[in-house]
Amino acid sequence: MIISFFNRQFNRFNIDNRKTRVYIPSLFMGYLVLKIALSLFLTKIFPQEDELVLVKENNKELNLISLTLFLVFGAIMEEFKYRGLLTKFNYKWVLISLSVFITTIIFVIFNIKVYYLYPESLLPMIGYFIFFIITGIIIYFTLFKLLFKHKEKIKNKFDSNFNLILLTQVGLFAIWHILFSGQGNEAHYINLFIFHSVGALFYSFIRINYGILYSIIVHFFYNFLVTVVPVILVRLVS
Repeated sequence: MIISFFNRQFNRFNIDNRKTRVYIPSLFMGYLVLKIALSLFLTKIFPQEDELVLVKENNKELNLISLTLFLVFGAIMEEFKYRGLLTKFNYKWVLISLSVFITTIIFVIFNIKVYYLYPESLLPMIGYFIFFIITGIIIYFTLFKLLFKHKEKIKNKFDSNFNLILLTQVGLFAIWHILFSGQGNEAHYINLFIFHSVGALFYSFIRINYGILYSIIVHFFYNFLVTVVPVILVRLVS
């Protein structure tokens, strides 16, 4: 029953539903309640080594405009990277997702700090977009031109393994956030993996049923609420 429910919900061909004025805000509020409850539950089951701090001291001085731009950038890149493929098979989406993923890996290898919440991140963000375009062009002419003649075979493989692709992106999304979470014990990592996997499933549901634009918007608003709003509240109180 549970499996059949998720199969119906994650119907990647149901992307023409436009009742977003009611459904998206309701889903988002339900998601917030779920994440709060899940956070409290996981903290009890898998306690962290350090006491939970909503706003770190070094984050109180962040430039909020720069931080907001970073969150917009992060939501766009993560949605294209992890959930761009979650639709009907399309070479354009495959190209975009691969280009973003490879660009991100290269930036990590060379330690270009585009994923840090500081004003200095603005220039690397621009560099990221430029490198993304270059990477896309290279992939297109070195790989995709060779594969176009096998388009139908690749499409069939993609469609028959869609659930595996979905679960893979959920796992990659959770692992990526664990890698940049800092030091912690094993219980802390399990906590993060479950927490971010639930997030990946929710964003996947929005992307599949409503499209990539809405998953970006929902992703951004969630990150804004848990990152920028606490900083604003702390500044107002202090």
